[in-house]
Amino acid sequence: MLKQTCPNPSCKARFNLADHCAGKKMICSKCKTRFVAGAPLAPAAVAKGAPPVAPAHKGVAVAPAKKLQPAAPVIEQPDEPVVLERRPRRSWGRWLAIALGLVFVVGLAAGGFLFFYEEPHEFYGGIVITSSSVTAVVVEIAPASQYNPFAKLKYDFSLPFRKSHPTNLGKEFKDDSFNADAWEATKDAITTFHKKMSDEFSLKPEQIVILAGSGLFRELEKLKGKEKALARNKKILEEFTMAAVKSPIEYVNAKQELELNLKTLVKEDFRDKMVLVHLGGSASRGGAWNPSSGIPFSFDVGGLKDLQKESGKLAKKDGIDFAAAARSLANPTIGEPLKKKLEQWPVLAKRKRVHLMGGIPWVVATYTNPADRAKPYTLLELTKINEFHEKVLQLKKLPPPPVLPADMDDEFREQLQSEIRQIEEEWDAEKLIAGLEVLREFSAHMNFSKRELYFDNYAYFTTLVGIILTRWEPKG
Repeated sequence: MLKQTCPNPSCKARFNLADHCAGKKMICSKCKTRFVAGAPLAPAAVAKGAPPVAPAHKGVAVAPAKKLQPAAPVIEQPDEPVVLERRPRRSWGRWLAIALGLVFVVGLAAGGFLFFYEEPHEFYGGIVITSSSVTAVVVEIAPASQYNPFAKLKYDFSLPFRKSHPTNLGKEFKDDSFNADAWEATKDAITTFHKKMSDEFSLKPEQIVILAGSGLFRELEKLKGKEKALARNKKILEEFTMAAVKSPIEYVNAKQELELNLKTLVKEDFRDKMVLVHLGGSASRGGAWNPSSGIPFSFDVGGLKDLQKESGKLAKKDGIDFAAAARSLANPTIGEPLKKKLEQWPVLAKRKRVHLMGGIPWVVATYTNPADRAKPYTLLELTKINEFHEKVLQLKKLPPPPVLPADMDDEFREQLQSEIRQIEEEWDAEKLIAGLEVLREFSAHMNFSKRELYFDNYAYFTTLVGIILTRWEPKG
């Protein structure tokens, strides 16, 4: 047994690990410090500038300090460090360890076989097709005994595999049909992800859920007389998934996505203190938990793509700068519809904490606070968002990449650099300006200056995780 103490001097959480964990990369579940198991516990082992364990914001679930107990089996993840989790200690743990040790010795002497009980861990997979990408996750679920970074729930889960591939299937329809290149990219991503889940995690088709995101067909749904085209494209998608991977496709709407995120991934006594806001390309959506009815308040207004398209038309028609056109259209396109929703549900503008999701919050979080991207949530400051907006307007393009912290873990640094390259490829000046104008309208009407703002770093797979946890919640 390998004894390990978190090298962060402000944390010093203790763990027991199996011997085979020596030399493997780990993440402390309490403070998120990354280190190599079995490394000397000298001060040099802590990355310079490693964040101390600060008091949590009100309502945020934090792992309580608990006594030492053997950790759960560690999952080896090929693409990222292993997350080091702690189990609470049971009063009979020491005597059980002694008893098992005696059984082990006797068993070896007798040449018999030993069988040890372990809490059941189950694996399930999910693939979601959105208007811009195909995202896949594998979720490991177990009865609650460990701290997870989202909330204290009656189950624990980890994500040994998660990946997203850009496709833009729902962003361009030619003759009311899927774009050919986008459709081929989508089919390839679905089959590749499904095969990986089957080969590497031994998942059967019935253990893999395939979803069509709420925004996938929005471009067709908002046009009149497109019912036949919508039905035809859905049939194409359904026939492909059944033929290629033998899994049916399911559809979720925006309200269902919101409810899944709130019910499965947010601590119950924290739900009525926050608002979720998703600023997507096809729509801006969100809502908050209604504690009296158990049904979320929700809203749905225009998105970045609508504003970008109309601003381009106005700039060309009047011969004005795109930024000026976007500024003049932002309020009637986004602000006024949002204002009406807030008048209908005033509670949405009163919750203390706002969790932002979507493309433009992702860009802003990455460029204004890259250090926090390694955490479940990235803290956003309105002054820095406004400064970033002004730089974009001055340069008329994306500003230079942020300087990443010197003590950032090498693997996460590589991941973040990959995301920055993706931002540079996908976010031109007009898309950036339109997205930032959408964000500015939300800030003005929802009074961001007086609220806590966070970007949800796990946002791109929370709907999948939510539906998997709802469907296959362990009974233990």
